[in-house]
Amino acid sequence: MDGEEGVMNLPNPLKRIAAFLASQGEAWVVGGWVRDTAMGLHATDLDILLLDGAKEKGEALFSEGVLDREDWTFQFHPRFQTVSLENPPYSVGLSTRRKEAYPQQGKLPKVFFPATWEEDFSRRDFTLNALIARIDNGGDLGDVEGPDQAKEDLAATRWRVFHRESFVDDPTRLFRLMRYRFRLGGDLAPETIQAMENPRLGDAFCQVAPERWRHEIVRWVESGGPPLWGEGEEGKLLQTLFGGRWSKGVMGSVEGFLAGCRGGEAPSVWVRMGSRKKERKAMAPLAEEGFPFIEEGFSLADVDKVARSWTGVVRVLASRESPQGLVEEWEGIESHLEMPSGVDLLPFKGVPSGKGVGRWLEAGRDAVFRGACQPDKESILGWIETALEKSRGCDK
Repeated sequence: MDGEEGVMNLPNPLKRIAAFLASQGEAWVVGGWVRDTAMGLHATDLDILLLDGAKEKGEALFSEGVLDREDWTFQFHPRFQTVSLENPPYSVGLSTRRKEAYPQQGKLPKVFFPATWEEDFSRRDFTLNALIARIDNGGDLGDVEGPDQAKEDLAATRWRVFHRESFVDDPTRLFRLMRYRFRLGGDLAPETIQAMENPRLGDAFCQVAPERWRHEIVRWVESGGPPLWGEGEEGKLLQTLFGGRWSKGVMGSVEGFLAGCRGGEAPSVWVRMGSRKKERKAMAPLAEEGFPFIEEGFSLADVDKVARSWTGVVRVLASRESPQGLVEEWEGIESHLEMPSGVDLLPFKGVPSGKGVGRWLEAGRDAVFRGACQPDKESILGWIETALEKSRGCDK
């Protein structure tokens, strides 16, 4: 494995995790954190590779007091023997070295444990995502290492697959490649272009489950990717593939997919794309005539009444199609909003019980977007208390 200069050290919340895991056995940071910080970029998603026991060591983070269950979520994924830890904005993944085989092209792989470094590297999509940095017992990171040519690819921001069957094994890698290049730039290695020219790719593309394509399309939209296909080779190839027989009756392109999300046909399109009930409910605004319902002259309080329940791709599309900057300004405030609860209003005189509590909380939220108070809890409670005093004065 090649060595390279050190990557950006971890912030304290992640450093405590890394230090503990390194004290339990050899551990490495792998993938996106190494790639992005070595490029001088900010990162919040951390993947740690262990020699064994991802589940046991993940649980020990809580039993040994390194993490608090009130702050961090824990999820174990049996198929790949991986652990996901979440505490926004941070996300931590724990895994062990594994080998993957694709007995059926376009489907999820079979997984084998344990594996050599070479086997673990080669299961990944690109050399830039196989970079690693060893963690010492203090939680600091060492030099960047990786498979052959990875160091050169990092220096040049070059996207190189490990073998010619890479996109046949998993055609959704084309979408990930488009996302990576949109965010990080870079060129394609000759091996990647050859893999894109594999004559078996069209058949493999048709074997991918619709919900996996839906997932990648939504991630592309949520990443801020342009609504039209990029000029890169992978974007043009995806456009050709999506125009084939697999997509008949579902969509002919990403644009067609997004257009199909609109109006009365939206629910059936999402059903055919394998969406779950909760996701279809979240997409309901797209089926209504007049979406996104935000017009010139709307105040931020007006936007909040319309958009507060929107999530993910709905917000992205609303932002693109609304008067310039209005949704973005609302999101900037909403992302820092700290609303009080009904319990916080109990000490206040004049707050009616039941629905009255909800009305005062709603009034406090409205005050934030009218600019009458700041989006933090104390400021909102202060506004409510003052408004209650004025209300009592008017009643006298």
